Amino acid sequence: DNPNHTVALKQAWVESNFYGLRSAIKNFGIERFKVNCIKATDGFNFVLERFHHQQHHLREMSHVKLAEFQMKKDNLKNKVELIKEKSNAQWNQAKEAAKSAKDVAKEAAKTAKDVAKESAKKRAEAAFMKAERVASGSIIHAEEFED
Repeated sequence: DNPNHTVALKQAWVESNFYGLRSAIKNFGIERFKVNCIKATDGFNFVLERFHHQQHHLREMSHVKLAEFQMKKDNLKNKVELIKEKSNAQWNQAKEAAKSAKDVAKEAAKTAKDVAKESAKKRAEAAFMKAERVASGSIIHAEEFED
């Protein structure tokens, strides 16, 4: 019933067909069995003790290994969490950098548009002034020819 106990049952039968010597042979067999049984029991107990010691050692080793694996598991979990956090931080930095680059590009496009508008306006004014000069020169030439 108890897993910490081992029960060993030992039995022997001594029989003899010699008439008249039966009880002497039986007594000799029983005494011989008792002597051998003591030696066998000592050997059996030695083996059981070694087996018990080995089982105890293996149980202790399994607890130690389990604790080591638990520590490794916890370390790996921590490393995974750090990697996730680092990855999220890098992802957020990349998003911010992309947003910043987008804003810079929009600003540059707006500036380029404004510069192009100003440049076009200046060219249009210059062309208009040139056209006025040409037109006024034509009018002056026309007046000279009419006089």
